[in-house]
Amino acid sequence: MSAIKWMSLSAVAAAVVVGVLWWNKHQAEVVAPAVNEAAALVAQHAPSEPTAVASAAEFAAKPEPSLSAMARNALDSVQPPKFKVNEQGRLIHDPTARGDIELIVALYKPEEALSRLNDATRDLPAQAQRDVMNLYQQYSQYAQAVTRSFPAAEQQNPTLEMARGQLEKLQELRNQYFGGNANPMFQEEEAMTRKILDYAEEYRRQHPSATLEEMTGYGQEKLGRELEAAGKLGSETR
Repeated sequence: MSAIKWMSLSAVAAAVVVGVLWWNKHQAEVVAPAVNEAAALVAQHAPSEPTAVASAAEFAAKPEPSLSAMARNALDSVQPPKFKVNEQGRLIHDPTARGDIELIVALYKPEEALSRLNDATRDLPAQAQRDVMNLYQQYSQYAQAVTRSFPAAEQQNPTLEMARGQLEKLQELRNQYFGGNANPMFQEEEAMTRKILDYAEEYRRQHPSATLEEMTGYGQEKLGRELEAAGKLGSETR
């Protein structure tokens, strides 16, 4: 298993538990490559500036200049979401649905995001369509709340204690914005994050001078080995 660092994929993820690394198959294999490909294309063809564009999402948020044609093609190639519906015709709020909405929020401005969601939900029951649009609005508001709650200026020299505190704050925000749907969408990721932080603490006790990246890297690797041993890596299907 290769170690995959926790990635900043959107305005939300950029502020989440700074310095924490974790394994996340959906984001690592679906979201991150799409962001990175578009960002690389933008970097290659955009005019030189003192500050490089960090991500496709950041670039898309700028009013000018617009995305280059090549970057536009990269975004257009992103796999459309495939939402699941239960027997009652309601959206199933699971990690996949959350990841798909996160991708839409990260890569597209509201008008295009809504257009893509309309296309993706065209064949769903009317109530499920409304559920998807509601989830998009909730996630957009959640992203803004996370950005306000974790300003970049306060993320200097992060510690394990800060990471734990931020994770708790994230849970509060998720419960606030997603209500009863927060748990099925985030609980697995939160459980893995807590394990990584616990293992990072274990490493710190053994190596008091270790950096946060070293500690969380150890935690990530240990969790990865456990998941691999349990047969949970490489067996998930979208």
